[in-house]
Amino acid sequence: MRFSLNVKVTIVITLTIFIVYLAGVYLVTKNMSKRLRNSMTENSIHI
Repeated sequence: MRFSLNVKVTIVITLTIFIVYLAGVYLVTKNMSKRLRNSMTENSIHI
């Protein structure tokens, strides 16, 4: 009983960390692509 409970808790914690990590990566890539697009438009305007 206790063992299965510990396993469930571990799985939940792992999933939570994984989801948070994925969300962070997604946000970072989104911000980076936005910055890249902005710099590209700025460069084209300068040229």
